[in-house]
Amino acid sequence: MANFAKSAIGQKVRWFPIRLSGAGVAACSIVGMALFYAWNLYAIYYGPLVSTQGYMSTTLGTIVTSISATLGFVVIGAWLYRLRHFEIIGMAISAATVVFVPLAVVLRDSGMLNPTAAQLLIDVVSRICSCWVIVSWGAQYSRFKPRFITIFALASFLIALVVCFSLNACPIAVKVTFASITLPLSMVFALLVKGSKGEAFAPNAPGPSNETFVGLTWRIIVVFFLFGIVTWVGITLAQTDFDKTRSLADLSIVGSGTIVVIFLLIALFTKGTFSTSFIYRVALPLVMTGMMLVTIPSVETPVGTALIAMSYTCFDLFCFTLFANACRKTGTDPRKAFGWCRAIESSAPIPAIALITMTSNLFPPESHLLSTLIVAASVLVAAALMLFSSTKIFEKVQSPQTEEKGLGFTEDMMQFALQFSKAVQSAALSPREAEILSLIVRGRSVPYIAEKLAISRSTVKTHIAHIYEKLDVADRQEMIDAIEAIPLDEGNEIAS
Repeated sequence: MANFAKSAIGQKVRWFPIRLSGAGVAACSIVGMALFYAWNLYAIYYGPLVSTQGYMSTTLGTIVTSISATLGFVVIGAWLYRLRHFEIIGMAISAATVVFVPLAVVLRDSGMLNPTAAQLLIDVVSRICSCWVIVSWGAQYSRFKPRFITIFALASFLIALVVCFSLNACPIAVKVTFASITLPLSMVFALLVKGSKGEAFAPNAPGPSNETFVGLTWRIIVVFFLFGIVTWVGITLAQTDFDKTRSLADLSIVGSGTIVVIFLLIALFTKGTFSTSFIYRVALPLVMTGMMLVTIPSVETPVGTALIAMSYTCFDLFCFTLFANACRKTGTDPRKAFGWCRAIESSAPIPAIALITMTSNLFPPESHLLSTLIVAASVLVAAALMLFSSTKIFEKVQSPQTEEKGLGFTEDMMQFALQFSKAVQSAALSPREAEILSLIVRGRSVPYIAEKLAISRSTVKTHIAHIYEKLDVADRQEMIDAIEAIPLDEGNEIAS
């Protein structure tokens, strides 16, 4: 018990040798996410990462990347999220890009693979690796307070936009290096953040809530999926012309950067976080304006399509922050939640291509774009109306004092909740172990826990044994005593 009390103050990370300060956690969170976003944005807007010729068909590339990512996220959301050392395994898997990206380029240059096959190899491997990266970052960001989730994500996105725009002017050797090391390097930063406490950015222990992750996010997920269909309709059609693709990419990156800068300034000065009304107050008008512009013959199509892409790019960022905060509020395993949510988003290009194919067969070639966008816009508007609310785009974060009054928490309950949260972090408990620990301290039995979590009793007992080992205790009562003995910093009880 004495050892555990000591570890609650400053436990060394057992599986990663570097322990970051609060500023280090912030910097690594921003830079690590920026690396992933830069990789993802470049792959979407500028096409093949390293192949000078790329695919024989842009549609083929879109289908391959969509299917690869969707399957990767489904497997994580259905099963792999339970892995105890998820991030470490993810880093090992993401390191595959270090091998396969240069290998594909070498095989292409030697004539052993044609450009299409080389790019297919790169995209399949990279997309599967990227699934681990974004899910890992979702798990790390869900540990932060809502305001810091918003600020860190906006800052990382802004850096990524600059990197993505700059990368396009770099020689092929730089692009190959970028595609090879970016994802595993991002995972290194995720491991650094996971291995450090980052208490300055961690949320107060959430109180009792009847809200569920699905209840908070299902409307957003539906619109996210529909936004994806509309956006990929525009991107796919624009990619038939190289000049249009380049214009679309440049306009999307610059425009998205402008929007993100504005939101970042608002978040910094108002101490606020995103609300769901962002969808109809910002994203939806951009999408509808873009759709109208692409139907006007005197206006260049990339301008309207870029507005749609800008909206979706920013909406992607918004959804990431919303999902992370929803996991924090409801106690949902973020790996599972991000796995399924990103699977839905990643599948959007498939129905987009199907929609293009269907309308091109039903309508004359010169009118298929308008018909496609009208159909997609009608569905999108109907879904967006479901989200109408009177809240502001940025909501000021509610103070813990107000939350305490609303929930009727006593001072002792709040103190134990904070001690419990600190115990979970200092002992490096897995999400499942933390979930079981929360049930144990509430007096739940092994059979009850097994039934509630849909796992076997032997598995529950194994988790409990691991918890006792990590907390350096012998039984339930000693564990509760150890948690109650954890010291809290002065004023930490009401720190925001």
